[in-house]
Amino acid sequence: MKKLYILLGLIIMSTFSLGGVGSILIASAQESVYNLYEYRPLIPGSSWTYNAQGFSGGGQETGEKVTKEEDLDGISVKVIKHAAGWTDYFEEAEEGVKRHKHLSSDGKECGVYYPPAIQYPKNMKVGEIHKRERVLKNFSSADDKQIGEDTEIYTFQLIGVEDVKVPYGEFTDCLKTLAEWQTYNEEGKQYFNKGLLTWDAKGVGELLSNVVDEHPFKLRLNAH
Repeated sequence: MKKLYILLGLIIMSTFSLGGVGSILIASAQESVYNLYEYRPLIPGSSWTYNAQGFSGGGQETGEKVTKEEDLDGISVKVIKHAAGWTDYFEEAEEGVKRHKHLSSDGKECGVYYPPAIQYPKNMKVGEIHKRERVLKNFSSADDKQIGEDTEIYTFQLIGVEDVKVPYGEFTDCLKTLAEWQTYNEEGKQYFNKGLLTWDAKGVGELLSNVVDEHPFKLRLNAH
């Protein structure tokens, strides 16, 4: 159950490949190319506070903060701390943002992607789809012993450009994206299947996100 909450939290805050490695982009007829790094800035010190509505009625406050930039095995990564407690390690690579690992809220478990998983490409056109598949190995933080292994299949699509109004303000030309996760355990049994619609504003980041599920969950930006 704890793993389910961690995975759901990961999709809220925040991307099947050929032969299990790499990624593919399905071309679109749209000509405009958008730099997603401009719409999802990961600048140390930046923070986002959201009003969360869903699981237990709504009105709760949550958020995330880019706490720092640090070296991870020779790679510069951004450390993102979420209000629910877990921590992500993202790399802004030339091809896209890569998730290297995440730490559980209690610090006892560490999930590591093999190889690092691209969450979304740096540049995309409307209609393009990014797909990838990754192995996620889970380790005990106490003794670095592997305690599990999952397969994560992920799809990320740039759907369109829309205007958005949230408590933080009104924004034009925001990027609307859809991310979908399917996760399987070592026995091949699917235990996680979620989708997330997100709207991002240039220079700000995530304004609004809705979990695509029979149990809807929504985040709206209050402060940045």
